[in-house]
Amino acid sequence: MGVFKEATEPKVGKNTLVVHAEEGWLNQLHQGSHRFFEKIGHAAQARGQETLFVHEHDVLSLALRQSDCTHLMMNLKPFPGANMFHTQPCYIPGFWYLDPKGFYWNSSVLEKEFDPETIDALKAREFFYGVRGHKLGHNVSKWSQPPRGSVKLSTADVAVFVQDLEKYDKKVFHLTTEKIIHNASRAAKGKVYVKLHPLLRPEQVERVTEQCDSRSNVELVDASIHDLIAVSQIIVSQNSAVGFEALMQKKAVLTCAKCDYHHATLVCKTGRDLRENIAAAPEHFRSFDFEKYFYWFLAQNMLEPQKDNFEERAMRILYGE
Repeated sequence: MGVFKEATEPKVGKNTLVVHAEEGWLNQLHQGSHRFFEKIGHAAQARGQETLFVHEHDVLSLALRQSDCTHLMMNLKPFPGANMFHTQPCYIPGFWYLDPKGFYWNSSVLEKEFDPETIDALKAREFFYGVRGHKLGHNVSKWSQPPRGSVKLSTADVAVFVQDLEKYDKKVFHLTTEKIIHNASRAAKGKVYVKLHPLLRPEQVERVTEQCDSRSNVELVDASIHDLIAVSQIIVSQNSAVGFEALMQKKAVLTCAKCDYHHATLVCKTGRDLRENIAAAPEHFRSFDFEKYFYWFLAQNMLEPQKDNFEERAMRILYGE
């Protein structure tokens, strides 16, 4: 049994920490099988907090949100409030958001300024190559990948990683998948690889496949993202985790949606932007400090449950101490 217990009453005391999550996470909370929540829960209990969980779509969740206790929200929708915090695994497995504004494109990192002059270069390099060596060496990604080397690839100008952002009620993308592929194909002098997201619906897969088949320099391929990144000069997505993962290989990254790692990308809001940025990207990123950015984003703005100072940092965020 985990340190978090299921909430049963709509009213709780102020000294309570409530996790609002969907079914899959609730099972892990109940079983105590996830280090992130177990360590946060034990640290909160040491402060005299009761630790509870509730299904995010249950009416009980809505009732509990009216209380002035501390809440951990796992829903993509931002919930404003001094006692509301948002948590979710980051783009790199093993790192987590714990953020007052949201996660992914809603996170507070979106509005922060990246200043490489404030980052220790040696710490950044050690961190960068430590994470890179593990993730690339073990083919680790947010989604399960085909074995590395299982698909024969040639060099490419561009790799496009398809998402499904159009499904969200609130528009966050600047360019649709179709416009990205169309303009990448126009701008690239050589090959353009396209990889589908595993959660695309059949009709989406069919539409993208037809578009790729209609263009002579575009090839739809299902290879490990790390292999595709390695052979491609420029990585394009709306705001995919793959764009962030490409920073591990020090690649030029173009994003076409609201994105909290935009500091390390060229942002494309129109088809013309995308075409021009494909041309400009190699020179633009030549002097970019990937190592310091990776360290700044992950080590300084995310939490890593494996670290000894994890509980201290988490409690400081949640309770200001």
